[in-house]
Amino acid sequence: MERNPYEIFEDLKAQSRAMKEELEKEREKLAQSNSEAQIERVRQLEMESAAADYRVEEYF
Repeated sequence: MERNPYEIFEDLKAQSRAMKEELEKEREKLAQSNSEAQIERVRQLEMESAAADYRVEEYF
């Protein structure tokens, strides 16, 4: 069954929100540990979050 555009858009927005929440959690951990691995994890999540935002904007 094919999904309607609104459902797809809502899924993309939910993915974007989830990425932002995960990024915020990782930033909090970074503030506590400041380890090189944690810094890299935050950088990766920032890129993934930006990509999720881009998908929402492109779909809309």
